[in-house]
Amino acid sequence: MSSTNTPRRHARAMDLPGYCTPPRVRDIATHAGSWGWTESHHVAQDDEGRLWADGTAHPKAAPSAPRNLQRLLTWSEHGLAVYVPRDGYRLLERIDGPVDERWVPIASVMPELPAYARDE
Repeated sequence: MSSTNTPRRHARAMDLPGYCTPPRVRDIATHAGSWGWTESHHVAQDDEGRLWADGTAHPKAAPSAPRNLQRLLTWSEHGLAVYVPRDGYRLLERIDGPVDERWVPIASVMPELPAYARDE
């Protein structure tokens, strides 16, 4: 049996034309046009009120719960952006202790749900 050291090509979901949801939240910030829904506990604030997203979370292309329990994370030219519905503010969690490498900084907040996510 012979083996080669040549890596095999393996297609990824992000290779699909128009596919917008990468496998992890941290990938959204580096893939223009990407976005996904996460559960409310995947967005939190630190002791200074700065917003962070759990980079290890797996975003979905459609909300899996009522929208007030979900957060929309999307790519922006400045980094990760978030939409939090007003009735979901009360669910905003805190990060206890230091922010570790699991968390990705959120660069901006979207005041309204973007049109591309309304139809999901």
